[in-house]
Amino acid sequence: MAWVVYALLAAVLWGASYVLYEQLLGTMSSASAMLFSALGATLVYYLVALSRRAVGHDWKLVLAGGRETAMLAALVLVNAAATCCCS
Repeated sequence: MAWVVYALLAAVLWGASYVLYEQLLGTMSSASAMLFSALGATLVYYLVALSRRAVGHDWKLVLAGGRETAMLAALVLVNAAATCCCS
């Protein structure tokens, strides 16, 4: 049942982000707004990963160059392409 609360919270937060983007895009380029948003998210995700002590293990996994590295590279490219479609 907790998933319903998380789903609703995510929907509200995504809606709020669209409203904020709409306001920002009146005065700022979409590329800059998305860049600053991504930089902030990167910092948050890095701190969360550090707090869970996952960065060291995961970094070694990526550097090993296996299947996970290829999947991560594909994920980065797909996300970047999807983001470019929005800007």
